[in-house]
Amino acid sequence: MSAWISDDELARARAWSDAGLSALGLAPHGEPQIVKQGAISVVWRQPTEAGRDVFFKAVPPLFAPEPPLTEWLSWRWPAHVPPVLAVDRPHRWMLTCAVDGVALSELDAGDAWTASVRTLARIQIDSIGRMDELTGRGCPARGVDTLLDELEPVLDEAVPRCAGTKHAVPSGLVHAVRARRDRLRADAVRLAGHSLPATLIHGDFHAENVIVGGGGTPVILDWTDGACAHPFFDLLIFLRGRAARRVAAHHGALVDAYLAEWGATGVAAARALREAFDIAQRLAPLYHAASYRRIFELGPAAVTELGEALPWLLGMLVEDA
Repeated sequence: MSAWISDDELARARAWSDAGLSALGLAPHGEPQIVKQGAISVVWRQPTEAGRDVFFKAVPPLFAPEPPLTEWLSWRWPAHVPPVLAVDRPHRWMLTCAVDGVALSELDAGDAWTASVRTLARIQIDSIGRMDELTGRGCPARGVDTLLDELEPVLDEAVPRCAGTKHAVPSGLVHAVRARRDRLRADAVRLAGHSLPATLIHGDFHAENVIVGGGGTPVILDWTDGACAHPFFDLLIFLRGRAARRVAAHHGALVDAYLAEWGATGVAAARALREAFDIAQRLAPLYHAASYRRIFELGPAAVTELGEALPWLLGMLVEDA
């Protein structure tokens, strides 16, 4: 069991879930099916007497914004975010409807993948000017101007937490990353100079976090690491994560589709958007490494479960050295 939730708390969560579903006319049917019980979440699927399955999710304090953020998104984007049935903000609990469809990761890179990046862009664009609403739901603000402040904590705190595990970061890689500080700073200045607005970003946007429903509609799940930050940081994991080989042939088309949504807003010319996107992809590994630094503070179980991401992300920071 993760340190942030006890058996007693899970029992209380089960009672809350059962009572909430019954009040909605969705009385539980049988035992819940555990989907995940890991370092950063507890998720179970609950059949109901009405024949509709629902999901319960609990998260640690680090991710307290997820339930109220998902609720907000489900109001604004009901076709693309799972419907939220109930939220207990103090306990960080949430009930959502199950979404019918298949994971994007099970589909060939094509129309559904393009629709997914377009949907992400539209959600990001819709959040422009709504930062007060998002921070009011607990979303942290992580601006480009503070990104370089994250470098030393990543190297001095996250890297040692991985030492002695199978996810240990080679010392040579650490030295190489430190040597890139000036170039990263220059890129951060250039990216800030493009003056693109901060938006909501998903923080872990990849093909397994998208369900494609009827008619090819993408539904984006797991806004666990949602934050107010530079929008272009979001595509790194999608394009270069586990599905990288599958999307390689479509990489350019996916970026074009994503940037086309931004181009339609008129916030910048196409050439400027492309330049900003390219710069953001060089900085995005640091943004995501900083997120993992915070996750690793949850304890050794988080490092064991998710530590492989850190050397991969740090490696991308120096891959063109």
